Amino acid sequence: MSKEISPEGKVITWESEFEPANNVTPYIVIPEDGFYFVYLNFAILCVSNHEGANFKPFVGELHRYSEGYDDPQSLTVVRDHLRCDSLQYRNVFVGQLFKLSKKDRLSVLIKEGFELIDKSKFGAYLVERICFDDNI
Repeated sequence: MSKEISPEGKVITWESEFEPANNVTPYIVIPEDGFYFVYLNFAILCVSNHEGANFKPFVGELHRYSEGYDDPQSLTVVRDHLRCDSLQYRNVFVGQLFKLSKKDRLSVLIKEGFELIDKSKFGAYLVERICFDDNI
């Protein structure tokens, strides 16, 4: 996991579990039309030596880039916060079913709290294909 800085936040790049180790990308590319279960999972950690309540927000967005559209579409947002007056650790998960098209690209933008991320996972599973065959 690494980051690219944009005016809106930080885009996470991912190492694929199915591609060669040197293949790092900020996107998951959808291979075919269908319904996909897309998930984001973050282990966030906060260690602070400051006294008193020190809340740190965490905000991430799942974006879809589609052919023919210049701007990304926000599909879902994950929000949480940690109180950093002592060691705090939390697992943040969001998963949702989406109808996606072949060549759609999914990416994760961290708007706040990138420094809180200890570990992360991002994936998409095809649940049901959409067939446009006129002979069926």
